[in-house]
Amino acid sequence: MQIVLTTTAPAGGQELGSLYQALLQAPTLRAGAQLGTRQAPPQPGELGGTLEAIQLIVDGAFQMANLVVAIAGWRSTRNPPPSITIQVGARRAEVTSDRPEQIDRVVETLHDTDC
Repeated sequence: MQIVLTTTAPAGGQELGSLYQALLQAPTLRAGAQLGTRQAPPQPGELGGTLEAIQLIVDGAFQMANLVVAIAGWRSTRNPPPSITIQVGARRAEVTSDRPEQIDRVVETLHDTDC
């Protein structure tokens, strides 16, 4: 399952960089997920582009649930906590809270019955 994570936070590239590092350290994702990043093209006068998305490949719904929990936990360390959009194919959901019912809604929205 291919997943793309983005944010509209003002310092989006920095926030995604922090989230990427947190996901690399998450034991529940480290074993079975492949993580990568996507850079935006550099603006005039810049040497390199900014981080615009995190790309993941996970095995199924269990890792998807672990991903959403990891994102919610990471958000609790940020001030203010940015919303993170998760896209799986045509399905999109936004993590805006660490409340269990919101995490459940996000996982349900993104759940692929083919997994």
